[in-house]
Amino acid sequence: MKFFIPGIYITVVLLADWLMPMGTFTPFFAVLGMMIMALTLKPYQMVPWSIVYTVIVCMIFLSPRMHLLFTGRQYTDQSVIPMLRAATYAMVGFIACYLCFILNRLRRAQQELAVVLNKLPSAILVSNQNGKILYSNDTARNIIPELEKRRSFYSFFDLLAPPERQGKSISEYLQRLESDNHDEPLPLSIYGLPYKGDTRVLDWMGETVLLTILSEDKSSRVVSPVIPRE
Repeated sequence: MKFFIPGIYITVVLLADWLMPMGTFTPFFAVLGMMIMALTLKPYQMVPWSIVYTVIVCMIFLSPRMHLLFTGRQYTDQSVIPMLRAATYAMVGFIACYLCFILNRLRRAQQELAVVLNKLPSAILVSNQNGKILYSNDTARNIIPELEKRRSFYSFFDLLAPPERQGKSISEYLQRLESDNHDEPLPLSIYGLPYKGDTRVLDWMGETVLLTILSEDKSSRVVSPVIPRE
């Protein structure tokens, strides 16, 4: 069903454009549609629809009958502007397909990485510069149930930063995002129990993130705010 949505969309746009022949707006909405398709479709779905969209728009620019039907103006053979517009639109179609291909590769790489991380026995978190937790594996969710229920509600600092050094923890967290040259673990705490986090900087869907491997720190004791389990 998802494959046919672009066809329904361009049909509605063409019908509306035909009913209001005051200058065509199909090229603009076709570009908008292709950008949305690049974000939502897979490459094998994107390529045929981008060809269909490009052919339709080029026909409006270059075919005298189609040009008159959708713009209400006669087509002039002497003008090179329609040809330039058609060429520009064809380039937009190519760029949209390339963007779709790149995004698909990034999504696939993220999924493969998530599968690998989920199989590891260690508790693993992936968080961004704001402390938002983007990913947690099964082991981490078993240790911190809030990650399963309300991950978007809590940040890395809410769940893991010791209260007496929360400001320092945030500062150290941001420093590790800027540089990966930190061999010592990050002091953390979960439900009052001391933990440590070995960190690595990664590129996650085009965003710089911090991967944290959690392990219990038996060499120290810290006091942490207890987040009630639900």
